[in-house]
Amino acid sequence: RDWVTNRPKGWTGRDYIRAIHLRTNNLPVRGQPWNPEGQRECRGGCPALETICHVLQRCPITHDERINRHNHIVDRVADHCRTKGWTVAMEPHIRSANGQLWKPDLIILQDNKTAIVCDPQVSWDGGDVCLATTFHNKKIKYDTPEFKQAANRIWPAHNFKFLPIIIGARGIWPRANEPTETSLQLTRQVKKNCVYGIMKWASTIHSTFGKRVWR
Repeated sequence: RDWVTNRPKGWTGRDYIRAIHLRTNNLPVRGQPWNPEGQRECRGGCPALETICHVLQRCPITHDERINRHNHIVDRVADHCRTKGWTVAMEPHIRSANGQLWKPDLIILQDNKTAIVCDPQVSWDGGDVCLATTFHNKKIKYDTPEFKQAANRIWPAHNFKFLPIIIGARGIWPRANEPTETSLQLTRQVKKNCVYGIMKWASTIHSTFGKRVWR
């Protein structure tokens, strides 16, 4: 919480207030319970309640902004890994013998012949699936014999480790990321940059949604 209460460098007062609204689930949306039933649907035309989760994670209106939010995290992690002298492959296309295609966000090749498959993801926190479960599900997506066999054709004699990064859409860095932090030597500053970026992008996504549905 101190990452929010100690206002980040470059943030305006508005940024700070919107970050607090985000963390407390109080960004204005139509699906709040004080609105009458039948008037809580997404103004973008989706057959769903217009909740903060929907706006930040699912609504087609904000799809492009969500891609940019995701890329912000990928770029921060990639930049950090390059400062360590490691080779970074961004979204490599890895195809198995039977034609299955994988496109992980990052494969980091370290000096000890270790290849870390890192796929960052922004997930909703506080729902039915906890962030630790999301971390596990993301890990096993690539941790398969088929993927390892295909990847070893590109990077032979490497030991592959599957370590995603999961960040809550309201600016939560879960403990589940600890194995990734250790292997990638992520500093507190790198983690703060990711969390601040998520909160800033949440504000942008929410504002973009409001402008587009009012056109």
